[in-house]
Amino acid sequence: MEISIILPTYNRKEKLEQSLEALTKLNYPNKKYEITIINDGSRDNTKKFLEEKEQEINNLKAIHHEKNQGIAKTRNTGLKHAEAEKYIFFTDDDCIVPKDWIQQHLKHYKKDSELDAVNGIQWPSKMNYVEAFKIARHHHRYRNKEIVKDRLTSFGETNNLSYRTQVIEQVGEFNPDHVRGSDTEYGKRVIENGHKVLLDPTIKVKHLKTDTLKDFLKTKYRLGKSVKKLENQEEVRNQRKTTDKNHVIQAWKHYNQNVNPIYRPLFPILGVMSVAARKTGEINS
Repeated sequence: MEISIILPTYNRKEKLEQSLEALTKLNYPNKKYEITIINDGSRDNTKKFLEEKEQEINNLKAIHHEKNQGIAKTRNTGLKHAEAEKYIFFTDDDCIVPKDWIQQHLKHYKKDSELDAVNGIQWPSKMNYVEAFKIARHHHRYRNKEIVKDRLTSFGETNNLSYRTQVIEQVGEFNPDHVRGSDTEYGKRVIENGHKVLLDPTIKVKHLKTDTLKDFLKTKYRLGKSVKKLENQEEVRNQRKTTDKNHVIQAWKHYNQNVNPIYRPLFPILGVMSVAARKTGEINS
């Protein structure tokens, strides 16, 4: 088996159906890749759905946790069951990958034999002011292809990611202490270990979920609880700083490009709320 695609899922049967359908329609020989779905103790009909799909889809493998264990442990279960010899791909149960998704990643590995990982981006199926703000905060990720060398740069988001198998063998498992951000924490370890990684914003997967303000703040709160556990708190504080005037100006411009003009005044308010939610998570961790 050349490629293992790892997809964790929890209580998202309807979205999972769409994600799985896209994975079965990849224009890549199905004998060369396996789809490994890890059901993290879902309480809906996910287990029954996957059991039925396993009978229909030859390269689908489903693993079920009896109880919910969290996203990091779920990805680790996927790694333990992956049989790929060359590449491990990751995506999410609310993402739709394009038909040439595998080829878009592999072309970089074929072009550069020293490359160890490729990260694409996730794009909302429906844009609102919250999604526009999320993109604006990390606007550098949406510009140009780049080799990522700074360990503080967000790399490794598992909605659209691939690693060579030897990278996984060296770096190990995801850290289950992280409620949120275990994927980018893993990406930092990959960079620390000297692996060459590429960010390519032209590789896009469609995100089926559009965050509300409540969703966004909840995520920031949980992220705050996770980053508190990082060993080097000085790096966490530095990463959180928003005093770089040029960064703020560029983020504001990107935000304005994606929202209705009536929402433009919300940009600084969202920034303050984001920091407050994350700080609250750190305090309560």
